[in-house]
Amino acid sequence: MHNQKRHPVALFFFNRKDCVLQVASKILEANPPAIYLVADGPRLDVEGEADLCMEVRALVEALPWKCPVYKVYSEKNLGCGRRLSSGITEVLKKEESVIILEDDILPHQDFFPFCDELLSYY
Repeated sequence: MHNQKRHPVALFFFNRKDCVLQVASKILEANPPAIYLVADGPRLDVEGEADLCMEVRALVEALPWKCPVYKVYSEKNLGCGRRLSSGITEVLKKEESVIILEDDILPHQDFFPFCDELLSYY
């Protein structure tokens, strides 16, 4: 895997602080060339969720990223399926390929070079 192209990572999250911080720590270790933070907006009928969503966004943004950070945030709640689809579409307008992770997928460090190799090949 000499001179393997490295791909940006898109991290999809919502309001689960502990989950997203665990996944983000694995992404930090992998040191991607760029990170896209993709978040859905709060549900209007869930009390306190707007504050929780803003808190989680701020925590993830404040991590010591060593690469460009792009925020792809929805102000309104689209739901899991529509936010995933619209978020991927937005990221792929800027990137040819990207590694996609959700806040409940905890990758092993081998995952990132594996994805880089496959994305470069295919």
